Amino acid sequence: MHRRAGLLLGATLALAGGEDASAPATPVPATTTSDGTESTRWLVATEPTRAVVVVAHGLNLRPSRMDAIAELLREHGADVLRLGLPGHVGGLEEMRGVTRDAWLRALAEAGIEASVRATQLQVPLSFVGYSVGGLLYCDSQSSTPAPPPYARVVLLAPALTPNRLVHLTPLMGLFRGERYVIASEAPPESRRHAGTSVRAYKAVLASLDAVEAADGAAYNVPTWVLIDRDDETVSATRLAQFIARKALTAWTLEVIDRRGEPVTPIAHHLIIDRQSLGTERWPWLGAKVVEHLGLESSPKRPTTPQTPALAR
Repeated sequence: MHRRAGLLLGATLALAGGEDASAPATPVPATTTSDGTESTRWLVATEPTRAVVVVAHGLNLRPSRMDAIAELLREHGADVLRLGLPGHVGGLEEMRGVTRDAWLRALAEAGIEASVRATQLQVPLSFVGYSVGGLLYCDSQSSTPAPPPYARVVLLAPALTPNRLVHLTPLMGLFRGERYVIASEAPPESRRHAGTSVRAYKAVLASLDAVEAADGAAYNVPTWVLIDRDDETVSATRLAQFIARKALTAWTLEVIDRRGEPVTPIAHHLIIDRQSLGTERWPWLGAKVVEHLGLESSPKRPTTPQTPALAR
């Protein structure tokens, strides 16, 4: 029961576990890691650039787990800015201090940087978001005064209609404080930290409230949405209702059924790479993403600039 009901926005929620985080600490800067692999980075196209794409990960997911899809896009002619969101780049103290504002600021800065590059190259700007990355995209587009002009979007299991248990996580903060870390049972190769802070879950709730309060006009652009029918974290049924309620007429929802496939999912919510989808489903996903973003038919440009330096 804990395994199924507890998979919460990219990390399994285990209410019985955690760490005492009552002592104050200085957050780790968002640009530091032990080896830099989780930091925001550019992947420049192996052929003349056809598009610029921002890629955003989910809650407590290693940002580098999005490298597979970023690399796929790069191979098909996209310059990709793969994000490492605050709370996922440095140490656990960074996760304890994360806020919605910090996430939105990081997304906005990445959008501006990618938009400048797309303008310079005269190519489309697109976005790919997984789980909370998809939620933050909708929040940012409707909350930012001048949001990036994303032309096409792919959302993988967007956390717009999460398991209702997410609303209970602030209760842990009443007893342990917002910096308390709820332990995760997600595989070590997937999770960024051993757990997720109550404060991070509260940031997710704040983002959900903001999206619910705003209309969807700012992000009603051609968007392909994919979700597993048995997703433990996000309700596919309520996601369809969200799309209808927000009148997102430019969105297309595709629900997949992985029952009976050769690879038994570690988690149905995890649909981001070959490891999570298997050798048959992963090429299918890649082809769908490439097609939706127009990377097969976009005209090739004669030259590709040098790898851009991150604006930090």
